[in-house]
Amino acid sequence: MASPYCLRHLSNMMVVLFFGPLLRYKRLVSGKNKKRLSKSSYSFRKKKEKAQLLEEKRHMRAIAKEARKQKQQQKAAKREEEKIARAAQKQLQAATKLAQKGVRKISKRVAQVSKPTDVDAASVDDAGPVATQSSRGQKINLPERYK
Repeated sequence: MASPYCLRHLSNMMVVLFFGPLLRYKRLVSGKNKKRLSKSSYSFRKKKEKAQLLEEKRHMRAIAKEARKQKQQQKAAKREEEKIARAAQKQLQAATKLAQKGVRKISKRVAQVSKPTDVDAASVDDAGPVATQSSRGQKINLPERYK
């Protein structure tokens, strides 16, 4: 019978003989994978960084576009306000001119109406104003101030 040391040694030898090439292959493959992984992780990192830069640029462009759009909207609102203000100013000026003209006309009429008439109605010939005619025989209506 063999000693336990020999059996253990023999079993270790069998393991080494049987599993040795397998373990060496495994180490070899894992080393290649490490190189492959390191290369692929490097390229993966580069791609990821590039994608991140592109995303940042896209984001910055979107922010700039939004800022331009807001600025345009503000300018349009300002132009619209100015347009409304000009229209209101114009309307106010027209109203004041119209009011001034109306005041003048009213004051003249009031002045004409308030003239005292001391003349007797019986002594005045009521011939009326003479109607002016043109050379063709048409009646000419003169303005109130000339009558």
